[in-house]
Amino acid sequence: MSALEIKELIDSGDVSSVPVEDVQELFTNALRLYVAKRATEYNPFPPVKDNAITATEAAVVTIALLKSAQLELFELTLWNSFGRM
Repeated sequence: MSALEIKELIDSGDVSSVPVEDVQELFTNALRLYVAKRATEYNPFPPVKDNAITATEAAVVTIALLKSAQLELFELTLWNSFGRM
């Protein structure tokens, strides 16, 4: 499924036909692609364009990712500060 097809599906409002497993696989692969691509770039880039997602969408995904990785917000904050010590 292309990025355009995904956008059209979301815009249609009918996402019920998409299996949860497909969403998980797509999201996992997109996340891994971002990390791999960012690791090869001289200038790190944001995972989404400015204003492409809402604060609610960012919060929902962030919380879900932390739970999936079995991380607490404190641990994420600590991990993020390692590069600045």
